[in-house]
Amino acid sequence: MSGGDDLLLTFYLGAPVVALGLCRLAAVDLGRFSVPSLFLWAYLILAYVGVWPLYTQWDEYSRSLGVTDPAVLRQLVVLSATGLLGVTCGFVFMRILIGKNPVVVFAVPRTAWPRERLGLFALVGCCLIVLFIYVAQVRHLALLDALAGDPGTAALSRSEMGNAFTGDYWQYRLFFRVLLDFAVVALVVDGWLTRRLSTAVVALCGFVGAVFSAVMAIEKGPLVLLLAMLGLVGVFIRGRRYWHRLLVIVGLIAVAVVTGLYVTFMGTTSMSEALTHLTDRVVLGQIRPAYFYLDLFPGRLPYLMGTTLPNPAGLLPFEPFNLTQTVEQFMWPGQQTSGIVGSAPTVFWAEMYANFGPAGVVVSSVLVGAGLLLIGFTLDRLSPSPITCAATVSLAMHYMMLSSTSLSNYLVDTTAVALVAVTWLLLRFGRPRR
Repeated sequence: MSGGDDLLLTFYLGAPVVALGLCRLAAVDLGRFSVPSLFLWAYLILAYVGVWPLYTQWDEYSRSLGVTDPAVLRQLVVLSATGLLGVTCGFVFMRILIGKNPVVVFAVPRTAWPRERLGLFALVGCCLIVLFIYVAQVRHLALLDALAGDPGTAALSRSEMGNAFTGDYWQYRLFFRVLLDFAVVALVVDGWLTRRLSTAVVALCGFVGAVFSAVMAIEKGPLVLLLAMLGLVGVFIRGRRYWHRLLVIVGLIAVAVVTGLYVTFMGTTSMSEALTHLTDRVVLGQIRPAYFYLDLFPGRLPYLMGTTLPNPAGLLPFEPFNLTQTVEQFMWPGQQTSGIVGSAPTVFWAEMYANFGPAGVVVSSVLVGAGLLLIGFTLDRLSPSPITCAATVSLAMHYMMLSSTSLSNYLVDTTAVALVAVTWLLLRFGRPRR
């Protein structure tokens, strides 16, 4: 390596060390489950580890896509490290504003009150009804097309079930993905504590519906997230330490399930090949599109100056720019002619770079870190119960996805609003009357 490469590698390796020191200043324990710590682990795995292999062009598939420009790759390394340091600086900044460490309750959660449990049963039923209504509107299920051995039709059906869905997909998804997962987690916690048969039956029905909703579009991520949430239940109950055998078991199950999906639906011929694809997806798949964000702006397109941000009811004088689909078309120029509507999300700061350049990376990273620590501080002060456990796990997983998706998705955050509203309603009206 040249002297410049040595300096860049030092910066790349040194940034996590500095970030660890900043976490200690902010009282963020990376060994214990919280909103900030879960995000940071996700950032390191999904948006940082793979940066150096891209820079050194070890990955043949990335080279075939055109990830080859040394100047862009150097910029990717620098901005990835800058994002990591910015987030942890945001942790410290918010900790100084708060002025005290959170009062975290590590006691075993209480069981659900009868009215809370009834509300969770009703929520599962409502979500399953919405799932049925959604499926009735879909022309073809991608899962069935894949099982029939038609990958081309399955890919088109997957597009029609998501990005190209003619209805308000996000509204359906809010029920059969977000709130159903929330209810399943809460019922699993309550069932774990009470061993009630009725709770176990409803939890199992909800889990089957959640698994179906996760794989019906032959997506692997939603199923992994659902399994991860169930693993975090054990972590939450047993003192919040990540190193827990249940989480290890769930992790192994998730790897086995995903590799099986690759063999069944994605055309891989062996488990070893499936594991290779899975590793590529986790380590490189979420950060690889960031290269194309940096390549597009400002060399090919001018900075967007905020036009990717939400424009509620069209009140602001601009038409929102669909950045993820634009990048997808840049990465795969011929895909649009096949009728597939894809997208290429990546780590949150890439969108801010496309809007405002390097300054957008710095500012957004600090703000994200500050916001995550504030949210974690608030959730850590809740009295532990199946409802608050489900809320903490669901919101932590939701904000963890900032490591692989656009920040604009969180500015008008219907997912967080729905989770907070349902949590408040269940706690408020589920409390026993005196």
